[in-house]
Amino acid sequence: MKITTEKASVIIAVVTLIVTVVLAVYYPQVTQIFIQSPIITPTPTPITTSTPIITPTPIITPTPIITPTTTPKPTDVINQLPPIEWGIMETYFDISDTTLGEAEYTDVLGMVYEYDSINFIVEAKRSFYAIIIFEAEFYDEDGIKVYSSFVDFDPDYDQWQPGDRSKGHMELPSTSDMGKVRSIKISQFA
Repeated sequence: MKITTEKASVIIAVVTLIVTVVLAVYYPQVTQIFIQSPIITPTPTPITTSTPIITPTPIITPTPIITPTTTPKPTDVINQLPPIEWGIMETYFDISDTTLGEAEYTDVLGMVYEYDSINFIVEAKRSFYAIIIFEAEFYDEDGIKVYSSFVDFDPDYDQWQPGDRSKGHMELPSTSDMGKVRSIKISQFA
């Protein structure tokens, strides 16, 4: 079989067309560059020597001298009353005159105990039986409970009537724990 120039031109044109279609389907970016752009021959880039990278020497700053902090004295800690969330207690009472101080507890044997406390005045808003026990929870800056104590009333009525007034108090944690306390939350224990 003899291939003429005309047949060779047709074969080359068909092969070029097939290659162009295959490239267009699988590599459209290459085909656009191939069809639309003139042929660019890369020019060799001259080889240059690189300059060494110089890293700066770090500047040494002096470390500040830390002075030791003093441990707060009980009077310092007690003079700082953290915020109190009264919660459910405000449903039953109007609460006023919140101060730091001391309270006493007399046990069944007649022994009297004094302790640091948060003292306040309550006035009943409505009538209710005194079967409700309130608990004070003391939290640190991360919201972790440091201490808890019950809220006591003096006098503690069996049944509260609107307008009944009483002194309330809750025991404070130890001086070291009180230094960590950032908030107090009151909840209903029973």
